[in-house]
Amino acid sequence: MSSVSSTSTANATLSSLLSDSTLQNIGNTTNSTNTRSTGLSVAGLASGTNWTTTVEELANAERAPETQWENQQNTLGTQKQAYATISTT
Repeated sequence: MSSVSSTSTANATLSSLLSDSTLQNIGNTTNSTNTRSTGLSVAGLASGTNWTTTVEELANAERAPETQWENQQNTLGTQKQAYATISTT
């Protein structure tokens, strides 16, 4: 089989797959927060690694210091209100 013939066969197969009705809705998916997202996602298809989860975990790890700071601020605000209540009674 020549390379031109195999390319034509591959293109025909790809066209057939893309025109298949089961693949038409791949770009319209609902994510875990029930918002509509578009795009083709094949996370880990070739490698077996779930890249979506990996990226989310890395983002959460990067935000951890900010989240910790926000929690400290909330705790300090609550303590301040408690001390203010104690001092006025």
